[in-house]
Amino acid sequence: MGRAGGHGVRVSIDHHQHLGGLPTGCETTAEIGSGRGDRVTPARWEPTMTRMTDASTRARDARLRAALEEAAGWYRVRLVALRPATVMGLLRERGLADLAVGTPAGVRWRVGHASGGVSRTGLVEHLRRCGFGAEEMVAAGLAVPARPHGGAGGGRWGSGVVDVLRHRLVVPLVDGGGVVGFTARRLSEDNPAVPKWVNTATTALYRKGGHLLGLAQQAEQLMAGRGRVVLVEGAVDAIAVDLAGHIGLAAGGTQLTAAHAGQLREAAAATGGPVLVAYDGDQPGRDATLRAADLLGGLDARTVRLPEGLDPADVLVAAGARGLRRALGVTVPLVDAAVSARLDRWAVHAGNPVALVDAVRDVAGLVAAAPADLVTATLLDAAAPS
Repeated sequence: MGRAGGHGVRVSIDHHQHLGGLPTGCETTAEIGSGRGDRVTPARWEPTMTRMTDASTRARDARLRAALEEAAGWYRVRLVALRPATVMGLLRERGLADLAVGTPAGVRWRVGHASGGVSRTGLVEHLRRCGFGAEEMVAAGLAVPARPHGGAGGGRWGSGVVDVLRHRLVVPLVDGGGVVGFTARRLSEDNPAVPKWVNTATTALYRKGGHLLGLAQQAEQLMAGRGRVVLVEGAVDAIAVDLAGHIGLAAGGTQLTAAHAGQLREAAAATGGPVLVAYDGDQPGRDATLRAADLLGGLDARTVRLPEGLDPADVLVAAGARGLRRALGVTVPLVDAAVSARLDRWAVHAGNPVALVDAVRDVAGLVAAAPADLVTATLLDAAAPS
């Protein structure tokens, strides 16, 4: 049985050790649900970035990537082979049950299950068998030091390390070189104090503000120019958009940043089409749309008018892939929506000439940055003093 090495990663299924249909050895990152036993090849799309060339950095990163790929396979097996009722129920509720089998979308996204257990060390023990140390697991964002019991020591890591993710639906975060982290959703709504979504902490490979979820998973569609680039709020919505035939991308657990905006510009250039912004149809979604308008100035960007309180995944469940495609086809220029939203904020000061000047100043930058063909008559009418 091979192990994850320092400078290279050989990924396969170890056919010699199985327990109840699950691989128990290392190298489980093949796409189990496909029935082919083939590895998911990392997508090749990667936005422009500075690449470090230091040999020690490359060696460290190779080890971390190997651990993360192994973890992704371990999570995936626990979904595809065991099909736990809580996880399958959540996937069915969101119209995503096909992700648990070897469909094209299932292979692309490699959604998995972080199981629980009293020991809280299922993944940790698996990675130890694969030759990874506690320091490497912590550095990869897969484990955290356990709280010492009774003040007892036990070396640098106290009483050891435990899994970061437990009792969650897990979606790998991927770049052009493979898995760099995970975003994970709680399985139950029983305890609102438990965060609904959590992301891998900042590591040498992953920084939340610089990673646009979905770019690598949908690299083939992106480079072939199939579908529109659609910016959504989270992983489930991004997958829903993918199932509807477009390219779903999300900042994933953080506000849109300038780095995300740069990646969106590159993605739009690759497809030759606009960026559609399909944030949730609630107030936080509208606020996020305003932020997107600030960051995407000069780009052909349009907003999708989703029904109040609904997100793309809700539309997928209610109307199917065709219905979501239709909904994504009804757009207005993003700058129109942003100007209208900003002017609405000034409505309470109607009749105040000073406030009127301030309102015009508030939207002037948006209008000035918009492509000329997107500065519509409606927008100009709304922005003009009356």
